[in-house]
Amino acid sequence: MMLLGDVFPNFEADSTFGRMKLHEFLGDSWGVLFSHPRDFTPVCTTELGRAAQLSLEFSKRNVKLIALSVDGLEEHHDWSKDIMAYNNVEPGSEFPFPIIADDRRELVEELGMLPPEEKDRSGMPLSARCVFVIGPDKKLKLSILYPAATGRNFDEILRVIDSLQLTAHNRVATPVDWRKQLKETQKTFQQRIQQREKDVQQLRETVESHKRSAQTAVEDSERIFTELIRSIERSRSELIRLIRDQEKAAVSRAEGRLERLEQEINDLRRRDAELEQLSHTQDHIQFLQSFQSLSAPPESTDGNDKPFISLFSSDDLRESVHQLRDKLEDFCKEELKKISDRVTFTNIVPRTRKDFPQYSHQLTLDLNTAHKRLRDDTFELHSVQVELEAVEKQIRQLLERQAELRAALESSRLSELVNLYRGGLDYTTSCRIQKHLKPINDNYSINECFSISWGVLFSHPRDFTPVCTTELGRAAQLSLEFSKRNVKLIALSVDGLEEHHDWSKDIMAYNNAEPGSEFPFPIIADDRRELVEELGMLDPEEKDRSGMPLSARCVFVIGPDKKLKLSILYPATTGRNFDEILRVIDSLQLTAHNRVATPVDWRPGDSVMVPPGIPEQEALTLFPAGVYTKDLPSGKKYLRYTPQPNTHQQ
Repeated sequence: MMLLGDVFPNFEADSTFGRMKLHEFLGDSWGVLFSHPRDFTPVCTTELGRAAQLSLEFSKRNVKLIALSVDGLEEHHDWSKDIMAYNNVEPGSEFPFPIIADDRRELVEELGMLPPEEKDRSGMPLSARCVFVIGPDKKLKLSILYPAATGRNFDEILRVIDSLQLTAHNRVATPVDWRKQLKETQKTFQQRIQQREKDVQQLRETVESHKRSAQTAVEDSERIFTELIRSIERSRSELIRLIRDQEKAAVSRAEGRLERLEQEINDLRRRDAELEQLSHTQDHIQFLQSFQSLSAPPESTDGNDKPFISLFSSDDLRESVHQLRDKLEDFCKEELKKISDRVTFTNIVPRTRKDFPQYSHQLTLDLNTAHKRLRDDTFELHSVQVELEAVEKQIRQLLERQAELRAALESSRLSELVNLYRGGLDYTTSCRIQKHLKPINDNYSINECFSISWGVLFSHPRDFTPVCTTELGRAAQLSLEFSKRNVKLIALSVDGLEEHHDWSKDIMAYNNAEPGSEFPFPIIADDRRELVEELGMLDPEEKDRSGMPLSARCVFVIGPDKKLKLSILYPATTGRNFDEILRVIDSLQLTAHNRVATPVDWRPGDSVMVPPGIPEQEALTLFPAGVYTKDLPSGKKYLRYTPQPNTHQQ
């Protein structure tokens, strides 16, 4: 089995691109060599189809893909047409990467890709779903080993390559679920962008609707007020006409009476003159005769002897008009207030002091990074005192252990992971274990821990390191999810129990758990590096300050039969994806209880694949929900889908 940091063999093999040597084919590129059990099988078709879809993404990262199986070149060529048809690509399109034909099984055996539990109909072992990521220096950077029934996640492979390339050129490490968080953040941003765009569109439509409504209201108001003004104008004209008519009638009556009065005055003056003349006459007979006719006053031509009174008063009229104006203004104000109360006015720009605090934000000053003029004069840095004698003692112990490990590494290779498939996994070790914050110093059996459960044994380089803290924090967050699946977690590193105790408090604080909360799973203290050496978990490229190798980021998924079901080997600088581990466990448990396989990128609830060894009639009986078969150029009916069965259905 290839170990991290090993130079990958420069093998020569036949492929769909012709005869090739690995190192010459890769050149200065990264490489992904991934094996699959057989051609013309459902899961393998979905996997290579997904890899072909992502080939441009790999190419952007200067990564060359190489597939491998134990079938021959002719099968590879015919099968590649099915894969392109599965991807709905135009017939005749070129397959984007080579497929090695290892029909003599020499290469898969050399690279440890043959799990003994997977065999073809003739009893020959099939290659597992291995993934080897090879750096430009031709050294192994990462390895993944999945069983035949579980399709891989090529998005996870891309994520890990992004991490490997980032950490290769920068002195950084990537935390747990790195890129997944970025994608989730991007997804959140995209959802927010879509929502905001939708809000903008709705707002624009609302604004346009408001504009149309406001314009209609303005036009209606203009029309109504114009009609009102016209009505008032008509009332004004009618009132003026009435006033003028009354004025004319009164003047006409007054002029008639004036004429009569003037005529009467003239008659009276004439008689007065005649009486004056009569008073001077000497003729008494004439006087008596004339006086009798003149003594009676002439009849008045105006029947009304009262003084002339106007029929209308302009003062009263003006007062009435003023009252009408006041009443009309009051009515308009009251009605306009009612209309205004129905309209909401938003003050967008704050204009008063009390409106501004809502935009305030609390700022804090970091005295470690603030400019010296911003610091308090009394601020001081205190150095941490260390006990030199204790440190020197630890260094001597580490140097002694380093010499022992180097001798062991030179004398023999570490255990191959593939051997774990053959027998049950049971390591009884004197390593101390931190379980529920209570140290146990007795011999500890993996079998006793897992009992009839599934198990996940995962190692990490060191305690009190950033990536490891995020990883165990994420594992602790998901501990209930693992428990629901009857999966027990066990962590492992080369630190001691005391460090595990103290570090577990940091992890719980990282998760914002209540102080004193119990850590949910045990952490093995392999401070003598016995277990990591025995299981091949050491990363020779990652060393501590004393030069001792650190454990890599290994993941072993162990079944209730204590056999290894899956292994993942990541370098120390790349945080793992625990959601991917959960996904694979869901697939392992589903396929352990049902005669199905899960395709590439499968998630619980997705359709599953019917294995090619199940005849058509038996498949219809096994899967009453129905079986869908996709037609392919080869004419072979192997790409069969069925809805996910119940987990416990046999």
